[in-house]
Amino acid sequence: MLILQHIKYTIFNILCQGKKAYKKAYKTPLIFMVVSCFINIALDLLFVLVFNWSVFGVAFATVIAQLVAAIGAFIYALYKIPYFRIKKENRRVERDIVLKCFTLGVPIAMQNSLIAISCIFLQK
Repeated sequence: MLILQHIKYTIFNILCQGKKAYKKAYKTPLIFMVVSCFINIALDLLFVLVFNWSVFGVAFATVIAQLVAAIGAFIYALYKIPYFRIKKENRRVERDIVLKCFTLGVPIAMQNSLIAISCIFLQK
């Protein structure tokens, strides 16, 4: 659940920041968040009162509502904001960029892996 929360927050924040930077419009992200709140309230009532899921139901409803807002913002951005559209000439993979990504990413991935492994050993 926590991973889904981080993914949807990342998607929604990137899209909302792009929207704000594009036209300085704050109304559209607000609309998506208000719709998300109403979905969350409805799903809270459904999951808690009907399915008796208690805390898990509330958390699951929040994740679903926020994912709906993130996906809605993503679809809106693809259709309304040209910045988010990928052109054909930008779709090809460039070897030097991929090499730079791996050069920077592999050491960081190794470091994070070692930290995670050491945390596992420390908790035993």
